[in-house]
Amino acid sequence: MDKTFPIKVFVEKGYPQKLANVEVEMDEEDLRIWNLLHPYRKALRNTWTSTSELLSLCDKLHEHKTNVPKIESVHLIETERWAKQLLIILEEYDRRIREKVLNYNEDILGAYFYERTPKIELYWGVIGLCCMCSGEYDVESLSIVVLVHELAHAYTHIGTDIDGGQWDTKDFHEVDVHVAEGLAQYYTEKVLFKIKDKYPKPLVAFEELLGDQPKPYRIHKEWVKYSPETIRRALLETRRQHKHELRDFVEFLDRAHKELGTPSHY
Repeated sequence: MDKTFPIKVFVEKGYPQKLANVEVEMDEEDLRIWNLLHPYRKALRNTWTSTSELLSLCDKLHEHKTNVPKIESVHLIETERWAKQLLIILEEYDRRIREKVLNYNEDILGAYFYERTPKIELYWGVIGLCCMCSGEYDVESLSIVVLVHELAHAYTHIGTDIDGGQWDTKDFHEVDVHVAEGLAQYYTEKVLFKIKDKYPKPLVAFEELLGDQPKPYRIHKEWVKYSPETIRRALLETRRQHKHELRDFVEFLDRAHKELGTPSHY
């Protein structure tokens, strides 16, 4: 008989405790400038990218000697350079913040707690900060990514196999972070890809975030040659044999791949 396991989800204020002592290499003046600039990210990008079209319009207006208001092209070029300079400054501040906040080998956007009653916490402060430092995705999209990721942890941990078996909690706690996060990322990507036609933004947020995350959150990209069934078998063998090391998981992957003989285009 199939079992269901209710998992409560909480949206927590602020930041997780593990980020309490993080120091970003920005003084008060840097932070003041960043706070001034980031709300205008879209406007600065539009100014930078649309100037060439406006220059073309400016030339045509001068060429045809129309009576409509005109502007000298040099002023447009100066505006473009100004917008570009501000974007460069803003993106450097963004990089510093993301580098400090996201460079953790553990979940800091959200967390799956499992030692007693399973629950998931989403940290809106970190999610919001990452969105402010990107401009490529919104809070809703990133929240979906984080929630799916934490549910994937729960799936690999307490999801039952055909015999009703689960991942022993002690083993789950001790498994190599590359295995735990790699599996969560693998299944997160699968889910987001499946819903992308209706909800494309979460997949964009997921891919954008990868560039700033450490290797445990990117190692699943090395598993693309394996079929979903191969990944599932390796997961089950890791759970059943109480293995903790990445090398053991990779060995299970290779063995299952040979046994299944599945194509490598997933």
